[in-house]
Amino acid sequence: VQLDLKTQGARNVSVKEKRESLLREAIKHFNYAIGMDAEYAPAYLNKAIALTILGEFDRALFLCDKEAYHRRQDP
Repeated sequence: VQLDLKTQGARNVSVKEKRESLLREAIKHFNYAIGMDAEYAPAYLNKAIALTILGEFDRALFLCDKEAYHRRQDP
């Protein structure tokens, strides 16, 4: 995960607000990917990472335990 923390924008948005906004936008994209292919485990994992960064640990753990784990591809 890489965030541009140098840019605050014209509205004087704090780094924390910008980070949260970008992570929420990423979660929307992961949800879209899951909607396109419910078996695509990386979308669940990346969504869980974004939720963890946001401090939403219960939701992240659920995604890892119940969703991504069951969709992993065994080598």
